Amino acid sequence: MRKNNNNNPLQVKLKVLSLPKGVSAKRFNQRLIEHIDEGRPLPRSWDVEISWRNPKTKHGATKRWRSDPFEDAIADSRSGFVSLMRDVLVRRLRRLV
Repeated sequence: MRKNNNNNPLQVKLKVLSLPKGVSAKRFNQRLIEHIDEGRPLPRSWDVEISWRNPKTKHGATKRWRSDPFEDAIADSRSGFVSLMRDVLVRRLRRLV
């Protein structure tokens, strides 16, 4: 059964600023999930930025996107946001398979 995302209107974008050529999209998403689950640091050559906003909040749809380096955003966020981010990555990974 498909999950109802009406309660989770968070919009998320990942921007890859630097990534070695040989890294596949599948491996990229898996490694981001490993960072969330196990706290493994991303390789030094990886530079990933996460942007997000919640359009269902007051002025959310017109509010600017917030962005931070991926590792900083995960480290500084509450567990609810981290869980939502993990769900986004798992959905992206499933689409690749």
